[in-house]
Amino acid sequence: MSLLRRTIAPALLAVLTLFGVAHAQDEVVVVSQTVSHSSLNPAEATGVADYTVMRTLFEGLVGFDREFEIVPELATSWEVNDDATVYDFALREGVTFHDGAAFDADAAKAYFDWVLDEENPIAARGRSLLSDIASVEVTGPYELRITLSTSNGAMLANLALANARIASPASVIDQGASVTRNPVGTGPYRFGEWIDGQKVVVEANPDYWGTPAAADAIEFLEVTNASTRAAQLQSGEAHFIEAVPAPLIPQIEAADGVSIVTSGSTFSRIFPVNTQVAPFDDVRVRQAMNHAIDKEIIAEVAYGGGATVMDAPFPASVFGYASQGAYA
Repeated sequence: MSLLRRTIAPALLAVLTLFGVAHAQDEVVVVSQTVSHSSLNPAEATGVADYTVMRTLFEGLVGFDREFEIVPELATSWEVNDDATVYDFALREGVTFHDGAAFDADAAKAYFDWVLDEENPIAARGRSLLSDIASVEVTGPYELRITLSTSNGAMLANLALANARIASPASVIDQGASVTRNPVGTGPYRFGEWIDGQKVVVEANPDYWGTPAAADAIEFLEVTNASTRAAQLQSGEAHFIEAVPAPLIPQIEAADGVSIVTSGSTFSRIFPVNTQVAPFDDVRVRQAMNHAIDKEIIAEVAYGGGATVMDAPFPASVFGYASQGAYA
């Protein structure tokens, strides 16, 4: 069933860059996105549009680099015991949240305790991700110990995901459900405004501990129509766009000053079926469908060659991937 549900893993991240803007100071960078934003609370957010904005506002103990390797963020180093049940983190000093509160071990514990509280309805997604955590202890002003209820060698990867990023504990405790629209993190940008159905704006954080923000602000627009996004890029109204249909790529490539950036992706296109209902409860039917569908043609025609055929239940860029061989 997993192989049937994940038919194609697109290798094309349709991000288009107008050169000379993304790294310019005193500029507003405009990103045109496909779907609306639903929540900017890390423990609640569910969509790529939300995660894209949150990446500018929040940081986790650890994160991913562009090769999906785990790198330090709010933790500078860590040690894991032999059975992967105890994770000790040394935390970064001199970091403040956007509300001015200090980030330290007490703040990290307070936030994780809020996420792990079973009575907290707006942290369920983060709690599910971190469900193996049995306790969070402060072992020093900038030292944090996370103890698991069972061995989990993938916990560092879980802590690097968007739903494990850390918000100001004061913000989530004091604001309650309204924290969804009032995010307070430690990232290079801080929250500006959110206009429903139009855009979310983030502004450079002047007190950021790391490399300063490359632009004064970023506007994340909600534009559902692909042709409109392409027109925005070509006119200069937008500097980055996403989810470009393959037929529009040649048109965009021909525009002056525009570049298509292609890279690996964790995205997969799925064909879900109900395996409890006939005929899909028969494994032979599911296997026959996999053999019958020409995925190479789909990758070439529907995605303009910007996709690869799945040979495992999830893409090669995901932790734990091992090729199982594609269906012929």
